[in-house]
Amino acid sequence: MTCRIVPVDLNVCIVLLCTTDLICASLIIGNKEKQEAYNGKALVRKLAIDDLFWKDDIGAWYDMSLDESKAKTDFYPSNIFPLFANCTNLDFRQPSMAQKVLNYVKKCGVCDYPGGIPTSLMNSGEQWDFPNAWSPLVYLFLESVAKLPFPEAQHLVNTAISKWIASNMSALRDHGHMFEK
Repeated sequence: MTCRIVPVDLNVCIVLLCTTDLICASLIIGNKEKQEAYNGKALVRKLAIDDLFWKDDIGAWYDMSLDESKAKTDFYPSNIFPLFANCTNLDFRQPSMAQKVLNYVKKCGVCDYPGGIPTSLMNSGEQWDFPNAWSPLVYLFLESVAKLPFPEAQHLVNTAISKWIASNMSALRDHGHMFEK
């Protein structure tokens, strides 16, 4: 039941959109006190994202199940979204930290699929699961990988982009139209 899940991506959006917008608005109107307060709230949420979701031994952030009181260790592109949004206080400029995420991405094998980064690795028959890919998730996942300071990460991104474009072009050529997923 998804209402009993604390999701990584929603918390990233809260930091990225809500808190960041409030910081910018406070800056624009010249309210330094509110700007500092919202900066503090963003820092607290980033710390919470790392504390609650980050699994150092795996190299990813996982959604939390309230029913099981533990991480849901299934693959979703959002497992690395804190990178693209800078919603982490962990230092991924350090090669050892960045390598953990790169190892996670490689171990999942999600860059190996010809159709793009799948929305999950569960083959449930639902449109939001394997083998389907959804362009916003693909984009955010690849932006996250691109933040890793390794040529191998950039190569994975470039290869995945080429596969995504080729897959979409093939669908257009074969069916005469594009697909949502």
